[in-house]
Amino acid sequence: TAKKRIGVSLGIHKGTKEWSNMDKETRWIITVPAIWGDRAKHFMVEAAVDAGLVTHSSKNNIIIALEPEGAALACREDLLQAARELSKGSGLSQTLRYMVVDCGGGTVDVTIHDLNRTSMTIAEVHEPTGGAWGGTYVDNEVKKMIEGIVGEEATKRLTMDDWLEGMRIHIENAKKGFNAGSEKVLLQLSTPFLDSVRATGGDMETLRKSTAGVSYCKKNVRMVIDADVFAKCFRRPLDSIASHINDFLRRKANIQCVLVVGGFTESPLLIKHLCGQIDQTRCRVIRPKNPSMAILKGALMYNQNPEKIV
Repeated sequence: TAKKRIGVSLGIHKGTKEWSNMDKETRWIITVPAIWGDRAKHFMVEAAVDAGLVTHSSKNNIIIALEPEGAALACREDLLQAARELSKGSGLSQTLRYMVVDCGGGTVDVTIHDLNRTSMTIAEVHEPTGGAWGGTYVDNEVKKMIEGIVGEEATKRLTMDDWLEGMRIHIENAKKGFNAGSEKVLLQLSTPFLDSVRATGGDMETLRKSTAGVSYCKKNVRMVIDADVFAKCFRRPLDSIASHINDFLRRKANIQCVLVVGGFTESPLLIKHLCGQIDQTRCRVIRPKNPSMAILKGALMYNQNPEKIV
């Protein structure tokens, strides 16, 4: 169960006093997308009960934190520093308006906040919007490209576990290191994937010849993909994200910063694209040092100072 896994990571084992009191003495913070409604939030609380983290009598120990607000709490100083740089010594207004773009796996959620420089409180000023332009969109495009090379039958033979633990992790690594330069993408191929290709009568040496810009390195068991071929897998989500942001910037005045967080922002190509599409003299794009951890860090800060969200 979730309780057992978390308990082990904390050094708390079943049968101990700490284990028995875990649901009563632990405050659990669950982060959710800002776009979620009350029904979805309630479902997460009930899921925590089903997972054994809390009981129905102790579920008040669960705090639901909105992911964009968590990210903003963790990055307030980054936002103010960017605003100072934009002001060029002319002084800052009392309120800093900024946009949070939470680029996760499935979706990208966009929220607009005001940050009060005196109280350091955060207030939402526009309802969340977004779309299905997250990192898994790129994963699926890469999968389609691979299917075009080896055939759909070969990929269908892979179980979900084989795909997630094998090919998908290699795609994720390639995605994080790709910047659309002249370098080629080296995509490690998993053993279950190669077995599936052979089982359907395929051969990587032969199959790769049918696709321009793709080769196979038998020695290192890698698919070698030209940068322009791999970049096509990013095109639609990146264009959609940039278009959505710029639409807001045209309609909403005084947005000074765009804070990008979430796992997909570890893609250097995404950041490069956004910086190229957004006028940096008017609105600064900010990616914190660890964008994947910003929401987690902010959720802990929210637990300590919930009054900072108004």
